[in-house]
Amino acid sequence: MKVLYFFALIATINLVTGCEKQNEASKQSKYDAGSTSASGVFDPTSAVSLKTPIAPTQKNEDYYEDLVPKLTPSEVEQIKQKANSGDSESQIIMAFLVEMDGATPTNFSREYELVQKSAQSGNALAQFMLGRLYTEGISKDVARKNGMLEVKRDVSKGIDLLEKSAAQGNADALWYLGELYLKGEQVKKDETKALQYWEKSASQGDAEKQLLLGHKYSGVQQYLKEPKIQVDFSKAIEWYEKSAQKGNAKAQLELAEMYRDGVGVPKNTAKAIEWYRKSASQGDVPSLISIAYFYNIGEGVAQNLVYSYAYYNLAASKDIAFSGMRQNVEVALNSSQRSEGQRLASNWKLGDLYLEGESSLATSRGTFQGGPLNKQSTGTAFTISSEGHALTNHHVISGCAEVRVAGREGVAKVITSDSVNDLALLQLPMKSNDYAHINSELGKIRQGEDIIVFGYPLNSVLSSGGNLTPGTVSALSGLGNNTNQTRIQFRSATARGCLV
Repeated sequence: MKVLYFFALIATINLVTGCEKQNEASKQSKYDAGSTSASGVFDPTSAVSLKTPIAPTQKNEDYYEDLVPKLTPSEVEQIKQKANSGDSESQIIMAFLVEMDGATPTNFSREYELVQKSAQSGNALAQFMLGRLYTEGISKDVARKNGMLEVKRDVSKGIDLLEKSAAQGNADALWYLGELYLKGEQVKKDETKALQYWEKSASQGDAEKQLLLGHKYSGVQQYLKEPKIQVDFSKAIEWYEKSAQKGNAKAQLELAEMYRDGVGVPKNTAKAIEWYRKSASQGDVPSLISIAYFYNIGEGVAQNLVYSYAYYNLAASKDIAFSGMRQNVEVALNSSQRSEGQRLASNWKLGDLYLEGESSLATSRGTFQGGPLNKQSTGTAFTISSEGHALTNHHVISGCAEVRVAGREGVAKVITSDSVNDLALLQLPMKSNDYAHINSELGKIRQGEDIIVFGYPLNSVLSSGGNLTPGTVSALSGLGNNTNQTRIQFRSATARGCLV
């Protein structure tokens, strides 16, 4: 049976006028390098209703520290009743409530008792907390200064509890054990064992642990004073990428800089900028500065002082130390360009990958400055919603001043694009009754399966009515075992790309 992934034929559109740029010469200079629910219900026990959703990978200490202040008196009463009935999670919540009540020996004693009971019932977090307490102990001086009680160190008992917690997949316990074995203070030093624990911890899916493991493998500066492991940049890339894919801004920044410098991966400015954009969309200042810099010198993007100024402006608004960089670009702009850069920065909001795209005054040294536009390339897009959203390739719209649709009025807006996966999302100037439905079961694609590809390649040479080509899924990964790509074998050639 023929399988048509990615689109319905009726949903294809021809970007026949393609991206319109100023001229061929400017095109050549553009690139330098090719559990709570939504309703707020927290509930392992169906006991509590919260107003604020919280959804970490695991219910760790941060989770409960954030949860406890939001509890209402009636919710606290319900939790207290369940804790008295032996519910281990309610006992943990009560321990955090007691801690919030103030640091006194009495409160510490009550908190300690609750955590012990929860640990005895098999609660993984309680086992971790109690195991850490026994492993480190609390001296008399520390207890007196902090409203606590002395706890004598018992490493054997602590390790036993940590191992029990780790056996349940508690990421904090696994990570802590790794630290113990690397430092070799309470236990015999064993780097191999430390790495095994860290890998297991990061494999639980916690983005922060994945970031930390990337740091360990990359040997970043802040860890130089700690016991170190053998640097392995390929492993660092692997864990940074896992964390970055979950939206961790720090991991996205680390990946960007490794692609920028060619550390652990071939140098790739385009990929570096893509990761910088993702981190910058969360307000990361170093990433904002980096994008501003690339626009300033024209590396990886078209040199554009208005965009550079706008990004420096955003960065300086978050850290005044960068106001000098903003000023250096500002003096090169006329009043209209400065106003436009300020407008772009003011309209930017957290979550925006781009502040570019809507400017009519954005200028660069030697590139588009409002002159006549000429068609430079064509491509294919597929409408994917009734609201006029369309999917195309990043390389189709890359560096465009405008994108238009064949036979339609108006300009298509580039909402966002991803140079790493070569995808771009457009907002068409019209709505569509016919659109493609994205395949929700990509994991069921099988090697050897038939596939049909449709599009408008080489529009001025091949048929303007589109071209349909049957083929076979020859491999489920592309070059370098890249699982973001799927190889398709046609009668006379092989192509690769992502099946959406």
